[in-house]
Amino acid sequence: MLLDEPLSALDKKLRAELQIELKALHARLGMTFIFVTHDQEEAMAMSDRIVILRDGQSVQSGSPVELYDRPQSRFVAEFLGRATFLEGAVEACNGATVALKINESRIMIAASSPSPRPGERITLALRPERIQFVNGKNLNLEWNRIDGRVKSIAFTGLQHSYLIETPLGSLSMLTPSFGHGTPPAAGSAVTIEWPPDAAIPVKE
Repeated sequence: MLLDEPLSALDKKLRAELQIELKALHARLGMTFIFVTHDQEEAMAMSDRIVILRDGQSVQSGSPVELYDRPQSRFVAEFLGRATFLEGAVEACNGATVALKINESRIMIAASSPSPRPGERITLALRPERIQFVNGKNLNLEWNRIDGRVKSIAFTGLQHSYLIETPLGSLSMLTPSFGHGTPPAAGSAVTIEWPPDAAIPVKE
């Protein structure tokens, strides 16, 4: 069954309700639904498998988790969710990790296949929810730890959205709005960190 933008004209609440109804209908009928949408969140919520098209060509396909966590290109990383893009030069490969130099800072990423070569320049996609503040409550990672300053903060209900100015450039960051204490105000000095597997190499 082909469903071409079936929910595009509905308000957000009704749209969410009908997503549940359509998923139940899909399970009941046991047939393939091809669901066309420009809404990335809707695509991830509705799909077992996503195909992303660009200029009429498939650029990547897979499960929602696979495409979100392991985008192969900058286009896919930008299309599904938010990401900060960092460009750096490979300094060394140390088994499970790779050291990169970005501006005057050194960060670590998880090794990938094929392994990058020393001196090679690569682009990374870093999801904002993978970054966390360093404080007494965290089990600090001590990998990619960097000082910065809160440039802006916005409350979106479920989350606080930050823009952090760092030596790497401006980094987008998301934290849950509950259970994380009082959020730092704009202008506050902070320290942030993320695990090596959070920054994913992508093709331009």
